[in-house]
Amino acid sequence: MSGCSSTSGTVEDGSPPGSLLANVDLANTRDAPSSIERATVGGLERAWSLPQRVKAEGLRYIASPTVKEGVVYLQDPESNVEAIDLDSGRLLWETRYEEPVSGPNGVVVVGGLVFGATKGSAFALSAETGKEVWSTELVRNGSEQIAIAPGHHEGRVYLSTTTYRGQGNEVGVLWALDAKTGRKLWHFDTVPRGLWGHPEINYGGGLDFSPAFDGEGSLYVGISNAGPVPGTARYPWGSSRPGRNLYSNSIVKLDEETGKVQWHYQVAPHGVCTAGFGAPILAEAGGRKVVIGAGMLGIVVGLDQKTGKLLWRRPVGIHNGHDDDGLLAMRGEYGKLKTPMTVY
Repeated sequence: MSGCSSTSGTVEDGSPPGSLLANVDLANTRDAPSSIERATVGGLERAWSLPQRVKAEGLRYIASPTVKEGVVYLQDPESNVEAIDLDSGRLLWETRYEEPVSGPNGVVVVGGLVFGATKGSAFALSAETGKEVWSTELVRNGSEQIAIAPGHHEGRVYLSTTTYRGQGNEVGVLWALDAKTGRKLWHFDTVPRGLWGHPEINYGGGLDFSPAFDGEGSLYVGISNAGPVPGTARYPWGSSRPGRNLYSNSIVKLDEETGKVQWHYQVAPHGVCTAGFGAPILAEAGGRKVVIGAGMLGIVVGLDQKTGKLLWRRPVGIHNGHDDDGLLAMRGEYGKLKTPMTVY
């Protein structure tokens, strides 16, 4: 993106020295420093390999490794955490949880602690030994899970539950925890507990990707979709959940101290497909601080960091004319809806 640069995003801005975050820095730029370039990538060779020890069939690694001071920290799809010597591939320690997850996971390393989560609980491990320092349960029932790499800033760890089974009465919740003790500081219900009048059917919200932090007391999160999608036989096109279904399919700015909403932008009101947001990216463009976000709907947006005002909105890839289906369904204009919806 010509003319853009990251802002408030280096790891040094507000995080302890040597901290390692899920998307490299506070701004979620994923811009990792490396000597690997187009001219040198052809010379890469395998240094070592380590056998996968996952027991359940069909699971795949869904977390990026974190590397600090010659040690690789890696979480497998059964929530187990390994510390591996970067030079030799030797396993230094392992903490086993054996709780399979179906969505993203991963760990961050800050201040001598490794933060992560199982399907149901947040945890902190000693980076030196792998011994568990604390564990805090976050899920309410067996239909929820945690499927996110943690966020970390100013002594707080951020994790969210999500609604992965698509069953009724599931509300994705963002939690802020004390990094030293795991104590719950505040929580933000990403969609209302009443679930728009039909909690026995509806569900939604939660985060799959880590927050971004502006270093000025706010964090930015991308919220997943509402459901059922596209609806049920009795309640087609999401009619069991009338209205816009906030804060699904949205970027939301929150106060770090309290979790209070400062603004939101919803890319797909009353979404009738799986169209949640990914991890927001903070940047500067034309002298303005912006938030950039995208998700499975294939639409990229740029927002003003301070106000949440939409600056631009661009479809990417190939769309076949269904980007406004959610609005049509919300208005009851079902005759204008067609399937399938295709986004490349």
